[in-house]
Amino acid sequence: MRKPRPKRLAALLSMIVIGGATTAVLGGSAASAFPAGHHHRRCSVTTDLTDRSQLTKHDGREPGTSDGDSVVFHDDVYNTAGEIAFTGEGTVLVYTSPQDGQLWEWLTITLQMPSGGTLFGHSTFAIADAIAGNPQTIPVVGTTGDMLGKKGTMKWSLVGYDGPNLSIFDVTATICG
Repeated sequence: MRKPRPKRLAALLSMIVIGGATTAVLGGSAASAFPAGHHHRRCSVTTDLTDRSQLTKHDGREPGTSDGDSVVFHDDVYNTAGEIAFTGEGTVLVYTSPQDGQLWEWLTITLQMPSGGTLFGHSTFAIADAIAGNPQTIPVVGTTGDMLGKKGTMKWSLVGYDGPNLSIFDVTATICG
């Protein structure tokens, strides 16, 4: 049997996440997102996570959200039992997209799992989409410990704010490998 190409595999993973093939892990029940027979790349999908993201904003050129701003953040991500599922540290740089002239953010994040393993991810998002609550998906790769070599996605959707420096997100985590 021929192995799927990386682009096709990524598209398949996206369809699985978007298509709603979700199960709970890290405080719920676990199941593979792939049918039986694909045990070598088993994925776990964790839904209903809540991220409380503490933000420290640095204005670039002018007050308010503008080109050149940067944000340093710390995420505490909780499962439905109210326990820490994982934490994250990251940075955002705000820039004007040359394609559409809109403000975008370039985000990097390192996620620390309770087991001690870490995942790293980066992506870009249109700020207007993020503020509207549209899901923002970040591809991640395992860099240390039991996460080493694993791949997946973290999907964040803004649900509100708890003060000027604390954003609340709904999170879905998909880890494969």
